[in-house]
Amino acid sequence: LDLIGTGVFAISAILVSGAGQVQRLSTGAVSLWSIKLASFLFYRVLQTKRDARLEGLLATTSGAASFWFVSFLWAMVVSLPHTVAAGVPAAVPFGATSAIGLALFGCGFGLETAADVQKWLFKADTANKGRFCDVGVWKLTQHPNWFGNLLLWSGIFVMNVPTLLARTPGTPNWRRYARLAAAAACPLFLW
Repeated sequence: LDLIGTGVFAISAILVSGAGQVQRLSTGAVSLWSIKLASFLFYRVLQTKRDARLEGLLATTSGAASFWFVSFLWAMVVSLPHTVAAGVPAAVPFGATSAIGLALFGCGFGLETAADVQKWLFKADTANKGRFCDVGVWKLTQHPNWFGNLLLWSGIFVMNVPTLLARTPGTPNWRRYARLAAAAACPLFLW
C-alpha cells in the first residue's frame, strides 16, 4: 500500500511536470521524495512481514474504502503546490524564492530521512522492544519525520511561488492569487 500510495506521487509529478526550469526542479524534488519514501516503506514491510498500523482498518470493506478515500484526498491536497504550478504556462527562472524553497525541501528531506533511519535502527535492536524511540532527532520531538515532511512540502510550495504568481497572457490577474491560495492548501493542511 505504501509503495503504491507514496510511489504514485513520482508518477503524477512526472506526468504533469511543466516545461519551466522551476517546474522541472519541482518535479525532481517530488519524485526524489516519493521514490525514497516508497522504497523505504516497501523495504520496511518486506522486513517486518506485516503492517500493524493498517491490519484492523483494512480488515473490513468500509475500512479499506475509507483508507483509500483518505489516501486519495491526502495525496491530492499535498501535491497541489507542484500540480498547480506545473499547469502554469510560464517559464520562470530560478531565483532567490525558489532557492529558499529548495533549501527548505532539502532540510525537510534530510530530517525525514534521518528520523526514519534512526527509528528503524532503534526498533531493530531487541533491547528496545516496546520502548518509544528517544535517540537522535527523536530526542527533540515526538514526530520528527512528520515535521520533516511538513518542511519539505512547504519547500516545494515556496519553490513554486514565483511560478504560481507568474503573469500569463490572456489570464485575469486574480487567477495568480487563486493559484497561490490553492497551492497554499498543502502546507496549511499539513500544519
